[in-house]
Amino acid sequence: MTLTITHTQMTAHACDGVLYIDGQRLCDTTENVSTALHPGVYTILRHYCRQYGRHVPLITGSPGHNAALRCTCCPRGGEHYGNTLLPTCCPQLKMGNGVHGRTDGSVLMGTLIVPGCMKHTRMPYAQLSERLRKAVGRGIAVTLVVTGFPHHLQTPPQS
Repeated sequence: MTLTITHTQMTAHACDGVLYIDGQRLCDTTENVSTALHPGVYTILRHYCRQYGRHVPLITGSPGHNAALRCTCCPRGGEHYGNTLLPTCCPQLKMGNGVHGRTDGSVLMGTLIVPGCMKHTRMPYAQLSERLRKAVGRGIAVTLVVTGFPHHLQTPPQS
C-alpha cells in the first residue's frame, strides 16, 4: 500500500498538501513548516502508542528516529485532545486542528480551512487506520511518498 502526500502550498507557519492512498484522494494534510517531511520515501508502521493508548500510523525512516527508544521516554498521560501540546516525539499521521506549536513532525489529516488549520479530522483518520490495520494484517508493506516543495532549497515566505 502506498500513501502519497503532495505538498501544495507553504506559508510561514504551515505546509499544506493532499493525502492519497494508492492513487485515490483521501483528505487534506497540514504540517508545521519547521518540522515538515522532506520529499522522499518513508515507512509507515502500525505502532502501539503508550501516550494515546491505541495503535497509530507511525512515520519511520526519518533521520535519527528509533520508535522503540522514543516510546520508553513518552509517558502515558491522562485525557488528551488532538490539538493540545503533548510530549510526543514520534512523527505520526494523526488527528488535530492546527500546526501551531507542534514540533513532533506529525502530519494532521482532515479538511483544510485555512493554511495550518483543519476540521473534520476523525473520519479520514478512521479510514486510514482501518486500511492500515488490514494491510498490516495481510503482511503488505506500507510506504509514504512525500512529493512537493524541495524544503532544503526553499525557505517559507515571510508574512
